[in-house]
Amino acid sequence: MYSLFLFIFVLVLRVASFLLFFSLFYGVLADSKPSLKLQVDSALSLLTPDPENAELLCFKIMEEASNQNDLFGLVRSNYYLGYLNKKNGDFGKAIVYYLEGIRYGTDATYPGIGKDMIGLLKNTGNVFLKFKDYGLAEKYYNDALELARAEEDLNEYARIIYAQSRLFKSQGNYDEAITLLESLFDSFHVLPNGTIALIYNQLGLLHTKKLDSKKAEVSFHKLLSFIDGKSKLIQKYEAKTHHNIGNLHLQVNEYDEAIVSYQKALNLLREKKSVKDEELFLTIKDLGEAHLYAGDLAKAQQNFLEAEKYFASSKNIPNYYDLHKFLGLICKEQGNIEDYATYQNTYAQNLEAYVAERHEIEASDKKYNLDLITQRYYAMVAEQERNKQIVFYSQIGGASLISLLMAVVGIFFYRRWKLKKDLEQAIKPFTNRI
Repeated sequence: MYSLFLFIFVLVLRVASFLLFFSLFYGVLADSKPSLKLQVDSALSLLTPDPENAELLCFKIMEEASNQNDLFGLVRSNYYLGYLNKKNGDFGKAIVYYLEGIRYGTDATYPGIGKDMIGLLKNTGNVFLKFKDYGLAEKYYNDALELARAEEDLNEYARIIYAQSRLFKSQGNYDEAITLLESLFDSFHVLPNGTIALIYNQLGLLHTKKLDSKKAEVSFHKLLSFIDGKSKLIQKYEAKTHHNIGNLHLQVNEYDEAIVSYQKALNLLREKKSVKDEELFLTIKDLGEAHLYAGDLAKAQQNFLEAEKYFASSKNIPNYYDLHKFLGLICKEQGNIEDYATYQNTYAQNLEAYVAERHEIEASDKKYNLDLITQRYYAMVAEQERNKQIVFYSQIGGASLISLLMAVVGIFFYRRWKLKKDLEQAIKPFTNRI
């Protein structure tokens, strides 16, 4: 009996010695690791050019920050992960990370926390706007605005006003959105050029929605004057703005003017070093539509056939299927009944596939299920709280590795006992009936 006890005692000592050596060795390695600040900066630099590695680095930062209870690392890693998931279209995951970032940021005091919180609140509002949950979107925008005022961050304040204008636009409150944006005119002298361009563009789109073609055209031409000589803004807005002016003319049946604007937009796109297929598709399709309404079927057909080359690589949006509907109508006018039937079938099949896809999304797509997002969020919080308790017990036993082992064993048996009691409690109503 004594020899068995001695064997167990020696075994425990050896395990303790090994763990002590490992912890010291790990400590040396940890000292040689880059700081969390350096890792966070590295993740930020990778967000756009290398999102996959940025995501892996963010998870690593989150783990290290959690172990160290470092709020800077926890806020930033959740912030970046939210951004990456939003960019990938997974809004369900994005909102979980944003809410986590806000939760940690509420207690953080590191330099720059104000700007981080403004960004988190604004982006959370943006995601809720995607869900069409206007009440929650407005709540987070208002919280972000209040903090931007307190931080005296006029650029972020203007960006949040822009985001709110999108919210009002989605609700059809165009006048309220326009008033909001026009309230920023007096601040233009201190706003970055990119923000000013954003505001002019949004005002043009809002006036277009209101069918106020004169004010819309004024806003778009102000935008073109403002970006003149600014190469980055020209690349981003010039072709798009001429396209928007074309849409405006088409809306009020000014087909010749629409053709001129669309053709100018198309020429500018062809001069760009990098252009998306979808941009070419939309501009050529809309140019064809303007020719169709102007009565020039030959040019319309030519444009539609060219646009068809870019159709497959564009988004799955019902309005884009008009391309095949228009091609079918032109074939019918030309007496080509066979091609007319082919295009009409293609148009109908695309719509049918789209409707089926939307039904599937509504039934099963978890990215847009707010209830599920809430469950995922609180499950994540609960898991982190559980991990904190384990870390806490580990720290208590940190002075003695044997105590640490006993604490871990104790937690294991406690959790097993608690699970058994919970199960007994759960089945009690049923056992009472027997």
